[in-house]
Amino acid sequence: MMTLSSVKRLVRASFNAIGLEVSRVSRSRAPHTRFEMIYEKYKDSTMLGREQYIANLALAATAPAHGCVIECGVWKGGTCAGMAEILGPQREYFLFDSFQGHVDPQPIDGPAALAWKADTNGPWYFNNAIVGTEHADAAMRKSGATRYQLVKGYFEETLAKFEPPSPIAVLRIDCDWHASAMTCLRALFPYLADDGIMIADGYPDWDGYARAIHEYLASYEGMARIKQFEGGLYYVVKGERDWSTAGNGVFAARQNGNAAEG
Repeated sequence: MMTLSSVKRLVRASFNAIGLEVSRVSRSRAPHTRFEMIYEKYKDSTMLGREQYIANLALAATAPAHGCVIECGVWKGGTCAGMAEILGPQREYFLFDSFQGHVDPQPIDGPAALAWKADTNGPWYFNNAIVGTEHADAAMRKSGATRYQLVKGYFEETLAKFEPPSPIAVLRIDCDWHASAMTCLRALFPYLADDGIMIADGYPDWDGYARAIHEYLASYEGMARIKQFEGGLYYVVKGERDWSTAGNGVFAARQNGNAAEG
């Protein structure tokens, strides 16, 4: 009778004979696989590509254990829904969006923003992000989250009267233009938890957005640093994060994401 090891050697030899290699899949890939599965689940509800989406999840997985999650600029809700799968249904999630499209970019937002506005047939226009709230609602329900609110309206109106119920563990600002980003920063950054994460989506892409980040942080009296994560993702950490435990990289973040799963 052939032993199990003999069968394994025979199978490996058979595959090698036709130019294929058999290798063991590392357990460390499990969190990455989980993030990929989440991306596949929500890819039609997010504007992010695979690499950016996975980076957002990996970074969110390093967030403080307690605190709410806020996203400004929601579209169909796929990114926040993915974060909810990582961070769990016990948190409160607040999704702010006009659901009526972007405000018009201004000269301070730079030539790329003005060109985007003019190219209504471009692949990244997405009908100026005009979309019904039912899409984000469906995505969040699919995530299993129950403690979430969709807050419809322009930021200067909805954020003026909003106060989060707990420190913000993850603040994701995806609103592209200078005025919108500055409104979100002024209203919400003071509530970011110590060691909390602000994901600066759009920082490398839009001049006005980057300028708003710089202007706000220049006026902020506490410690806050702009950092770069894998996938071209930029973020701000409030306070001094201890990376010896959190890890500054997708591999370490994926390990934390796997731990959050349990």
